[in-house]
Amino acid sequence: MKLSENSWKSQDSFPSIEAIFGKNMPEQEMIRYDITDGFLCLSSYVPIMGEEFNKELKKMMPKQVGVLKATFKPDHAFFDKIAEITETKINIFSEQGLSLGNIKEYGSYDFSRLGNAKHQKIMLNEIEVNKNQYFQGSLPIHNDSGGISAIAVLYSKKFATSNTLQIIRYIA
Repeated sequence: MKLSENSWKSQDSFPSIEAIFGKNMPEQEMIRYDITDGFLCLSSYVPIMGEEFNKELKKMMPKQVGVLKATFKPDHAFFDKIAEITETKINIFSEQGLSLGNIKEYGSYDFSRLGNAKHQKIMLNEIEVNKNQYFQGSLPIHNDSGGISAIAVLYSKKFATSNTLQIIRYIA
């Protein structure tokens, strides 16, 4: 396709791209968690710098003119590989419900458990899903707007019991 004057068209919006940033632009490079279309994503922000003429100093001065945002949205293959390596089940939740995971029946998470803590402290508990018992470790994900997501890692109690008995047999 050859570019011409007619190739440049005014657009009011772009799919999946916000026209207005909606918060203070980062003044330095940063990486943080965001929710995009109901999914937990890892976003990187980089300031875009330009120059502006300062009339008082009569010279060009640096000025931030925008911000570049690059987002990584993990897919099923990514978490399936992590689950395979760790021999666990992993579900990712946003406030809208299950974002991604390998236990579809575990579709919602009680975000009231997260509280208002800004620190990502792992919470341990036990849970039953489809009559299967699991040990659960939950990692709350926060950004500057508060708790936005939770990563739940589940380890089968049946598997833990089997492994423990196997170790005892080896020792005996």
